[in-house]
Amino acid sequence: MKNKKFSQKLWAGFTTLILLAMLMSACGNAPEAKTYTIGVVNYLDILQPIYDGFKAGLADLGYVEGENITFIYNGAVAPERSAIEAEIQSLIDQDVDMIYAMGTLPALVAKDLVAGTDMPVLFAPVIDPVGEGVVESIAQPGGNVTGVQNANFSPKGLEWLLKIVPETEIVYVFYHPEDEVSLTVAQPLPDTAKSLGIELVLTTINSVEDALPIVQNLPAGASILIIPTPTLESLAPVKELAVERNIPIGSYEQPADGTLFSYAVDWPSQGRQAARMADQILKGAKPADLPVETADPFFTVNLPIAQKYGIVISDQILNQADTIIR
Repeated sequence: MKNKKFSQKLWAGFTTLILLAMLMSACGNAPEAKTYTIGVVNYLDILQPIYDGFKAGLADLGYVEGENITFIYNGAVAPERSAIEAEIQSLIDQDVDMIYAMGTLPALVAKDLVAGTDMPVLFAPVIDPVGEGVVESIAQPGGNVTGVQNANFSPKGLEWLLKIVPETEIVYVFYHPEDEVSLTVAQPLPDTAKSLGIELVLTTINSVEDALPIVQNLPAGASILIIPTPTLESLAPVKELAVERNIPIGSYEQPADGTLFSYAVDWPSQGRQAARMADQILKGAKPADLPVETADPFFTVNLPIAQKYGIVISDQILNQADTIIR
């Protein structure tokens, strides 16, 4: 009887050792957790908040920098095709899992450089990705590229300017003749102005200094709508002079700092939106099958600037604002 019990204990111990060995072997052969590398190319410092939102969005989705994800980002490169090409080619040579292209030109260059490969490209922001040739269509991007677009809501920005300053008779819009972003944004404005019954003056400038004497001599009844012009440096001097001269000024796709209002995408939110698409791609989704998403615009009213102009903004307009700066 004792021998039988001893044999049972011996067998039980032997079985336990076998199970432990199997478990240890299984653990030793378990695949390592997948890690990803995203190469980022940016050509404008002002887009940094989108990248910050992108990283924050991925963190919310469980990606921990230094553990399961790495970002290769060297800051904004020169806004020239040659510099952008060099940066993207460097990322490709480092065998990144994805290229995140910030802006229209980086997206176009990335599309060209990854052609014939399976490397995915995600963009945010791009205005009119179909018209610019970044994707084949919004619903079915095709190829290696998809992302988050800033649809051209500039006509709505013009409408807000006229609602806040209804006595406006003529609106000036400055743009750089070689800036594809500003040209795209300005394209629908003449027809919108015509339908609204006001005069629109699209004014070419090659520098901020070109705009200042124009603002200095604007006639009574004139207002200004600022649009994105990445080729130029900050338009802050234009905003300051407009306020000084009591020329109403609003902005489309620009922050409401120094303007009556802005009608623009919230860049950190757009970055988070792009992060959700990046997560899908890293998990196996093909960019060709992921429809391009559209970032939502937000209406911001700047009451201190309105007070400087002596403009009283109605409650009806304020109730439609997403943000009110007080």
